[in-house]
Amino acid sequence: MAHALAGRTAVVTGASRGIGLACAQQLIEAGARVALLARGSAELQRQARALGGSAVALDCDVTRPDDVATAVRAVHEQFGAEPDILVNNAGYFALASAERTSPEMFARTVGVNLVAPFQFVHALLPGMKARGS
Repeated sequence: MAHALAGRTAVVTGASRGIGLACAQQLIEAGARVALLARGSAELQRQARALGGSAVALDCDVTRPDDVATAVRAVHEQFGAEPDILVNNAGYFALASAERTSPEMFARTVGVNLVAPFQFVHALLPGMKARGS
């Protein structure tokens, strides 16, 4: 049986658990090579090992531009290819009332949920467009 995504490379943020991990599993089952990105390298490494040889764990704090740039370079180094697929799954939301939400908490929410996905799109989109992916 041919795999729909054979030869494709994917990046999944927030991939150490939940929806991100499920997306990574589905991409691998469809034949893609997948870079799992998240903070907390021990759990991330464990999940990548469980997914097998088509998965690689990259420790990345999506709110840090240097981490994003390093992760993008590492994907190419690990797989010898630029990403064709991006799943911007990392998310953060502090459950607190407005009066208990500090400006720092709010800035983290915006950073993880809005700025970080844009950083990945900005870094990967030109190459994806050039390759028609």
